[in-house]
Amino acid sequence: MKKVVRISLLVLGVLAISGVVFYYYFLPGYAASIILREDIPGYIPNQYSAKIEEIKKPVAMYSKDVFKIADSLDLSLEFILKVIDDTDSKEIMDVYYLLEHKNITNSEEVYNTIVDNVTFTGFDPDHFKGAFIKFATPGRINRLLRYAEGHEFATSIGPDVSKKIAKQLAIKHYAEREKEIKSLINSN
Repeated sequence: MKKVVRISLLVLGVLAISGVVFYYYFLPGYAASIILREDIPGYIPNQYSAKIEEIKKPVAMYSKDVFKIADSLDLSLEFILKVIDDTDSKEIMDVYYLLEHKNITNSEEVYNTIVDNVTFTGFDPDHFKGAFIKFATPGRINRLLRYAEGHEFATSIGPDVSKKIAKQLAIKHYAEREKEIKSLINSN
């Protein structure tokens, strides 16, 4: 009897650990890869396919803008990945909740809200203030906030999935950029 209880507890423990590993490590990366794919796998139920399609549109649209800014600042992939890893998701969500129902009229006010509520490690955010104010116009910020509110974007994907998406987008962008540069060099 004791042996059956021990084996049962061992099996339950292994299942619990496997579930935690799956939920926190495998699932965010898998969800991010599905969101970034050109097509949605056929085995995904229709109700989730619609939600994935809804998420893909703004991710593609806004990531292009973000990487235009990153390219203009000549930021390295390593720097961007480190910033993503070092950013506290809770702090980002706190900034979102502070801004979500506001009508933004001043980019500098948004910049100050971010700087006051997010801990930055390894770089000085003031170095990027000019670029932020130039590219993060009140119109763009308001469009992004209204879209996120209307589609419950902030709550529909968790912070772990968001980080995985951001990292995969950065890697994909820099790979495409490198391919373009090599193509230009080879054509000359």
